[in-house]
Amino acid sequence: MNILPLVLALVLMLSLLTVEKLEHFKNQAIVQREYQVFLKMNERAVFNQRQKSLFGITEKSLRQLSFRFLVDKQAREKNPSAAAQYRMLMIELMKIVYGEATFFKDLEKKRPHFIEEMLDAIEHAAEEAPKETIKRIQDIARLNLEDSELQQAFYHMLKGTISKGEREENMHAKPSIREKSYVSLFTFIHYNGKDKTPPIVIQRAPREILKAIFMNDEVVEAIIAKRNELSKGEEMQFEKEFMDKRRPGLDNKLLDFRLSDGNKSDYN
Repeated sequence: MNILPLVLALVLMLSLLTVEKLEHFKNQAIVQREYQVFLKMNERAVFNQRQKSLFGITEKSLRQLSFRFLVDKQAREKNPSAAAQYRMLMIELMKIVYGEATFFKDLEKKRPHFIEEMLDAIEHAAEEAPKETIKRIQDIARLNLEDSELQQAFYHMLKGTISKGEREENMHAKPSIREKSYVSLFTFIHYNGKDKTPPIVIQRAPREILKAIFMNDEVVEAIIAKRNELSKGEEMQFEKEFMDKRRPGLDNKLLDFRLSDGNKSDYN
């Protein structure tokens, strides 16, 4: 009996099965690779969204307080008066935003003046850092404060635990919740104005910065209500009503009462 045709048939069948399996494996590999790319892209998108929510990076930014004087020695030496005033506002802002946080209260018990120490450490770290270390505000996270307690507190401030959109929901929450709920310092600070530090725009300043400037909660609420009510061209009325209510020792040149039309609710 001639079995050659049978053998050839079996070889052909095996060849077809092998080719089919190879094709299936190749398709699986392509799909797997595309899926991995999709996952990476999706993770990146989620990460970017998380950065936006945590660090306050939005189109309508609430960042109105300059951090430049703390990390730019030349700027401090060029305008020591403005540097001192911005430092004072930074201290007040940190107390307002983080005063109820557990990490803040625990460190304040041990070191009552730790905020001033932290700002000194930031200035020193910026001086010791390699040139061009800080090109944008997020780069301050790279500073080495040397003191582990101050470094950890600074880390908590920069990282935050809630987004700026969630901060209003926690204003009237229980103390146990507020102790763990605070926004990132990046929500409020910027690094713009190398030659001339831009003033704080009162219309766009968030409630926390307004509290640091005007101290009184009732005044802050009145400013928020008034800036929502007034329109472009009514700046003189706005400035006249609130300029003299600012913190003593604060130069009026640091405040900008100009108004613009449009939705201002994002700044409230």
